Amino acid sequence: MSSGERPAGALTGKTLAGYRILELIGAGAMGEVYRAYHMRLRRTVAIKVLRDEEFAGYRSRQRFIREVRLASRIMHPYVTTVLDVVESEAGTLLVQEYVDGRRLDALLRERKLSAEEALRYALELCEALCAVHDAGFVHRDIKPANVMITKSGHVKLLDLGIARRIRPPALRAVEADDQTTIDPTLTEPGGQPGTVPYMSPEQARGEPPDPRSDLFALGVVLWEMLTGEHPFARASAHETVAAILTEPPGRGAVPRCFTEFPAVRVVLDRLLAKRREDRYPDARTAAAALRGALPAVTSPGTTSEGWPGTIRTRPVRWIGVSLAFLAVALAAAGAWWWREAASRAGPQRPALAVLPLADRTGEPEGDLHAAMLAGLVTADLGGLRSLRTIPHERILEILAGAADEPLAAKIERVRRETSARWVAAGTLWREGSSYFATFDVYGPSGTEAETTFRVGAGGVVGLADQAGPRILRAIVPEAAPPPPQPARPASDAAAQAAYEGAQALREMRLSRAIGRLEESVRQDPEYAEGWLLLARALDEAGFGERARRAARRAVRLLEESRDGSDPRLVRARAVAARIEQRREEELEAWRALVRDYPDDPEFHTELAEALLADGRREEALAEAERAVAIEPRSPRALLARARALALTGDPESARRDLDRAERIFRELGSPAGQAAVRIGRGHLARSEGDLAGALELYAEAADLLRDAGLEARAVQADLEAGLMALRLGRLDEARRRIDAAIGPAHRFGTYRAIVHSRASLGTYAFAAGDYGTAERELRAALETAATLENPAVALDPLINLTSLLLYLGRRAEARSRAEEALSAARSLGHKPAEMRALTLLAETELEEGHLQEGIAAEREVLRLAAGVPEARQTLGYTHSSLALALEAAGNVGEALEEIDAALALDAEHGLSEDVAATRIEKALILARYGDAESARAEIDAVEASGVAEQDPSGELSVWIAHARSVLAWSSGDLSEAERQFRVAIERSPTTLPLAGEVNRLGARLALARGRYREAEKLARAVLENPGAGALVRNDARTLLARALAAGGRMEEAQRLARLSLEEAERFGAPRLAASAAAALLEAGEVADRQVVRERGLRALRRVLDGIPEDRRAAAARQTELARVIEILERRTGRGAGEGDA
Repeated sequence: MSSGERPAGALTGKTLAGYRILELIGAGAMGEVYRAYHMRLRRTVAIKVLRDEEFAGYRSRQRFIREVRLASRIMHPYVTTVLDVVESEAGTLLVQEYVDGRRLDALLRERKLSAEEALRYALELCEALCAVHDAGFVHRDIKPANVMITKSGHVKLLDLGIARRIRPPALRAVEADDQTTIDPTLTEPGGQPGTVPYMSPEQARGEPPDPRSDLFALGVVLWEMLTGEHPFARASAHETVAAILTEPPGRGAVPRCFTEFPAVRVVLDRLLAKRREDRYPDARTAAAALRGALPAVTSPGTTSEGWPGTIRTRPVRWIGVSLAFLAVALAAAGAWWWREAASRAGPQRPALAVLPLADRTGEPEGDLHAAMLAGLVTADLGGLRSLRTIPHERILEILAGAADEPLAAKIERVRRETSARWVAAGTLWREGSSYFATFDVYGPSGTEAETTFRVGAGGVVGLADQAGPRILRAIVPEAAPPPPQPARPASDAAAQAAYEGAQALREMRLSRAIGRLEESVRQDPEYAEGWLLLARALDEAGFGERARRAARRAVRLLEESRDGSDPRLVRARAVAARIEQRREEELEAWRALVRDYPDDPEFHTELAEALLADGRREEALAEAERAVAIEPRSPRALLARARALALTGDPESARRDLDRAERIFRELGSPAGQAAVRIGRGHLARSEGDLAGALELYAEAADLLRDAGLEARAVQADLEAGLMALRLGRLDEARRRIDAAIGPAHRFGTYRAIVHSRASLGTYAFAAGDYGTAERELRAALETAATLENPAVALDPLINLTSLLLYLGRRAEARSRAEEALSAARSLGHKPAEMRALTLLAETELEEGHLQEGIAAEREVLRLAAGVPEARQTLGYTHSSLALALEAAGNVGEALEEIDAALALDAEHGLSEDVAATRIEKALILARYGDAESARAEIDAVEASGVAEQDPSGELSVWIAHARSVLAWSSGDLSEAERQFRVAIERSPTTLPLAGEVNRLGARLALARGRYREAEKLARAVLENPGAGALVRNDARTLLARALAAGGRMEEAQRLARLSLEEAERFGAPRLAASAAAALLEAGEVADRQVVRERGLRALRRVLDGIPEDRRAAAARQTELARVIEILERRTGRGAGEGDA
């Protein structure tokens, strides 16, 4: 059936190309739109099922698909993201982001918008068009029906999939001869795309649209929002076209809002100009005009300071309240605007920017020395209570693309980008063996220097000695001179090495950074700032112990010459605490700096980043807000706030901050900054579950950095992309990306990143069932970590390798590695790692059959978790592991309580895979103890969730079949049990613990069917499987004894059954002991049969006592337990429910 013949909504309930179709939500000329669910990524999407007749042939379809995929690269908060275009049996699917909100046309039918709302929506639409046009597309169909208003009150531009690339004339000429070219938005004869009432005059004339055509349509939409009426709509399409071409909007009438807000009229006149040349040249210019008009329509209680295009309403109730009371109220309220007001109310020091000097030395390194002098002066004046300096690296970032600009333009640029109102600039030259510099100090009043002076010395450091105090006196005449500077190098050689090292550190060329900084402190061993920079570089590279020694040296040098509150000393203590992972000390240091210097955005940003690293998201957001309030155009502060917003559940605001940062970086011409924003967008996409989008963004960031010659910084972006590929199950792509990054990482010295990447690759290979790759990568990570002498870096791969070894049955090495990890975690004070290592040690005990030791270790993990809030997410696994141990020890009631606790925790944290695994474990316990109905419900719930389809290893689907087989066996349905067993055995690898579980059940089924040779073979396979734990092997040995006895090999059967009985008693596993005793009694006459019988009865009593009373009768009827009871009953002459049992 063609798409044209299909009834409306006929696809509901079907699955197309991995998308489950949920409901029809709209229909149009191109096809139907459905809400759907991406089963692999587990996200809701909107799918437009395009009509076949929209395509003239194969080539037109392929061109459309190609263009849609190009359009999918547009990522903007006000643009609905195109996720993919795929072919299915129902036709071509255009997959887009699902937007929960209301369409603008529906809103306009209900009411007229206020002028403020209309302009804000228009501004957001204009910013959306900036993104579309920057990507090389024209939307061609801007209209209210293609605009969604989200629940948070922002716009989303829809139908980007019908946008068309802007083609150069030569390409358009070629395509004119291609008869298969199509426009999929035809709504009128003549082939013009778009909707007639919103067409621009040039579109109505049949001319190709360009970005200015979209601006005309935007003007129509804005008019409609402001007036409630369409400016050109007439009775017929032809009359409407004529009005668009020849008549003024609104039939020449002047709407009331134009007289109230003349600035709005100016904007609309430009947008609705008949000639495209008379409109705004681009969307960015139009956005600036709309932004300029916004204050005219903003109500008294609002302001547009927060971000370009957004109105933030602020209550005015604080008027008349004392500041002291206000401070208390604000702390309790926690509203961000109050925090911003409080930070601005703090003491405001004058802010100074020192520009790199103009070089007139004629030396090859003259530019370096001129910039170095500015950096030294900035450092000298930093941290004074009378003056604040803009960080030197921030000035370099701002001026990176302005080398050829005149000085006045540079000063204006710096003032625009920072809060600095004082600027120092000058010229450096050399005469003979001496250096000289002139400095001009520009005040807030204008571009004329307020102070000019000249200094001379034998070197650059000497110039800085003289220049700093002179600049300070020019700005704050009453200020005390700067104190002596132990943070400054004593020689030019030390200063230059440190400057070059700091530059290399910013570029992540860590090998060079370490080399130059080591040279700096060799030249001047008392240079505290050099030691601190060296500590940071060593820490970034992963050299933990060396980094700690360098940081301690810096702190000690500063302590010898500074009082305890000096900002340089406090900052050094914060960095040292970060390197040594003493989080509370680090936070206290940054808090002290923020308390003493509340107007310094750098300190607020540092504290925000430290709080984020410690998981304190709300506090981090508050500090990032303060930083942005002081420096609204600080990209670092914006990026920190974006991350905090994303983590506190406000992705829309996070996107706005990322947009602002990207605009700033683009204006500055900073590819590194734009890459940082891409990485931030990748983190945001990852937090929203869009792993494919995150992968693409990380890859784009890496490409940007490489194209800019910043290969060292591209390494981290490449590695992030590789990790996303891993999470998507694309192991080959991940390995390719990570391997490609590791070579440069070695070259530039980013060893910590190498360890992390190899460990991640190994961990995901483990999850996907590629155990050879997993072990190889984890061991490679540990080898690299060993060269760093950094236990903190080695901890993660060590723990993951331990888990792999335990899974593969190599328990001796697993125990040794677990003990090593536990010791390292405790020495580092790393509680989450200590919990993980202790969990693995507990599992090792359980795998070796030491039930009581394992249970004690699991309970210790739960005790430790009480003091580690962030560990709550992993506790579900601990509870489920404890449950299995308790069941084996005969405490079924407690086991079920622990399983329920695990399920609650996993569900709380959205861990669907863990929920599924735990439900299967619960089903197995319930089935083994006779609750078939509840067990079946748990299995059905797992299967219905669809989680098994997304498991890259396929293991969960094996567990489902195995659980159904156990359920059928426990209920006495041998045929169904065997059928499910065959399903499980076909899927199960032969080297896993799971294979041991499956084969053990197979042996039990074969015994029930009288196939003793098959039972023997399967039992021996379990015993030969290194992944099978001691408890599983014990049960397999008992089954083997039963098979041998049935075949007449009594002596060997008795030996094996006796061994299993003794071992099960030693383990403290009563159910296994009862089964082994029964097997020994079945294997013919034994001399101590009465003793064996009594041992079996004691074990059986423990089993029954451990079952909740309301479940005990049903459990006694379960197939396996009933068989054991029957054997003991037959031998004793009384029922198992009587007497001893």
